[in-house]
Amino acid sequence: MAVARTIEELVGNTPLYQLPLKRSPCKLYLKLEYFNAGHSVKARIALNMLLEAEKDGRLKSGDTIIESSSGNTGIALAMLAAARGYKFICVVDNHVQQEKVRILQAYGAIIERVGKDLPTDYHAAKERIARVEELCAEHPQAFFVDQGDNPHNAEAHYRTTAPEILRDLGSVDYLFASVGTGGSVSGTGRRLREQNPKVRIIGVEPTGSIIFGKPYHPFFQSGSGSAKMIFKNVDFEVIDENFQVNDRRAFTSCLYMAQRKGLMFGGSSGSVIFGAIDYLTRNDCSGIAVAIIPDGGERYLSNVYNREWMNQHDLLDQQTWDYLYDNV
Repeated sequence: MAVARTIEELVGNTPLYQLPLKRSPCKLYLKLEYFNAGHSVKARIALNMLLEAEKDGRLKSGDTIIESSSGNTGIALAMLAAARGYKFICVVDNHVQQEKVRILQAYGAIIERVGKDLPTDYHAAKERIARVEELCAEHPQAFFVDQGDNPHNAEAHYRTTAPEILRDLGSVDYLFASVGTGGSVSGTGRRLREQNPKVRIIGVEPTGSIIFGKPYHPFFQSGSGSAKMIFKNVDFEVIDENFQVNDRRAFTSCLYMAQRKGLMFGGSSGSVIFGAIDYLTRNDCSGIAVAIIPDGGERYLSNVYNREWMNQHDLLDQQTWDYLYDNV
């Protein structure tokens, strides 16, 4: 595209980056979603959910949009609300990075913060939902996006992310993606399986997430994982395998990729990167693998890329660094 005339035209068609592996014949490609307008994978779902709401009359010019977000969906909605003439209220908790709050404010979003006295590694899901319900009662004509249960979330990836991957690579044997609200892994995976029934879909979650039946405990990774609920967009029939990556491995992977490869990712991207490398290295894999990288690292300068914060929370892991050095 030489010239874009709307911000919506800058959503999608993100590049692939090949990450050579030293100990696996598999070709690993990173789908760099921070090249979207809004700088995250969430631009895709935000655009699709708003367009569909406009089509069926739930969203009209000048209306108010309400959503609960750990940051990236909120930012994408704030960007599009500004461009399309809507008011946007975003409910966040202490788990959201300060950088994301400032970006939301820059787009003109109204911030509703809950759980102010709770630790930053605690997901105040119950408190966020309660505040959303209050706001919907206060604004009965507002459109609540409800990304986790909105079918147009996964649909966006079925319609756009997967076709782009197939266009650029022809076929895929392995897909690695965060789970979270379920849209990217379920929507992309479903479309890839239609093209190749043998593709393996691997969901990667933070250690502490409940999505695959393990007990909850606090974690710092944002944008993936769940503390209280499993969303309707998580299609367990699509996901073949799953595993968890702890904060130390995820965040050390982010630092390694930045300082050794010149690529800055967010924390959930670090877990996907580590998960993909570890899986492809440990198993007898061949063919083509794709890892969806949700966002870039600039939104995490106060924690993941802050040496003082990382030391304070004991998140630097030399063993992970050495493991990555031996494998990529």
